[in-house]
Amino acid sequence: MRGLIDYAGMYPPAGLPLAAAWENYLAYRRSADAWMLGHFVLPAGEVESLAKLANADGLAHDRTAAAPMTLAIVCRPAPSQDGWLRMLADDLGCATRGVAASAGRVAIAAIEAKLPEDVIQRADASATVEFAAAIAVSREAFPDAALFLESPLVGSAGPASVEPHIAGLAAAAAKTSSALGFKLRAGGLETAAFPSAGQVALVIDACRRHRLIWKATAGLHHPIRHYRDEVKTKMHGFVNLLAAAALAEACEAPVDQLAAILADESPEHFRFDAAGLTWKGRTATPSQIELVRRERFVSFGSCSFDEPRDDLRSLGWLEQ
Repeated sequence: MRGLIDYAGMYPPAGLPLAAAWENYLAYRRSADAWMLGHFVLPAGEVESLAKLANADGLAHDRTAAAPMTLAIVCRPAPSQDGWLRMLADDLGCATRGVAASAGRVAIAAIEAKLPEDVIQRADASATVEFAAAIAVSREAFPDAALFLESPLVGSAGPASVEPHIAGLAAAAAKTSSALGFKLRAGGLETAAFPSAGQVALVIDACRRHRLIWKATAGLHHPIRHYRDEVKTKMHGFVNLLAAAALAEACEAPVDQLAAILADESPEHFRFDAAGLTWKGRTATPSQIELVRRERFVSFGSCSFDEPRDDLRSLGWLEQ
């Protein structure tokens, strides 16, 4: 789980203001659990404001860090491809100015955005390749940042759009030699926003087959799948996702088995020891898990860093 949790405190349901979320992130960086912490997630248009906070003498930021603190910036959505590209250029311009103003204290490590609606509705791999290739010009300021593009699993396009978009992103990554990945939205603030275990399994399987990196977001505060009254449905568990991704790679587990892993609500079915990660007799070794974390499931965004680690401790999987 090293670097697995990108902290997204500005986003619902936490919805903290920038200054409060940033102070939390800095506190988490100083905690004993900092090894689990990934990037700080914020809207691209807020990077300039963040630079002012990072430079402010009154805020207890880490001026002694050997490397800059890494950001995952979320760009605004747009319905059309042309409008999306214009908006992306504007958002990345804001981010560029913010990074420059931070005097090296922050760096953009990931860029996240929802695909434009016209590309989502086409659900055509060749269209996704063309679109992803067109982005290269817009992101010249951050050529090394991974770009994660989202196609929703619920809604009018639904699961039918996932395979062609993942195939297109993988082809575009190979064509442009750039870090492109898929962004999986695993939940939201209402029941309808949560994809089924089977739908999530399709994403994990497709990313394995097409050798594509992916990250997840939303509704992943807790390690194991369980029912939550506030959203009147079952929320996915981040350990379920990690186990499914690892066993998809290690055992080439089929989609129906991946769905069973994702739907499992029994913590005792997941075991962690020197042999690796085991679920019902199937094991992914440490080296296989490392490969998955590096080349498939790289992180998930959460508006809470406390809930994941508190739950892991309550399960006995994290030292007190």
